Amino acid sequence: MTASSALAIVQFSEWNLRLHSLWIWALVGLATGWLVGIAFRGSGSGWVTDILLGVAGAIGGGWLFIRYNILDGDFLYSLVAAATGSFILVGLVHIVTGERNR
Repeated sequence: MTASSALAIVQFSEWNLRLHSLWIWALVGLATGWLVGIAFRGSGSGWVTDILLGVAGAIGGGWLFIRYNILDGDFLYSLVAAATGSFILVGLVHIVTGERNR
């Protein structure tokens, strides 16, 4: 095995991990967006929007966590960051666009 082929394997493995983390963040965002939508029942744009916002918030939160190497960029901690990002984004949208007459 040459040095260039070993480097290619390492780069592929790193990309593969990033690709898998993207899918897991999306699943965390899907679940969190749905749960936050249930918690804010009666305000907002609907469950599809909640799920899409949850996925966007989770991917953004997980990416920021890994990108800025918070807590050494550990993947398990990035799942918490993904759930937090999802919760914040969906919650903010519900608060801003919620029912005005209460």
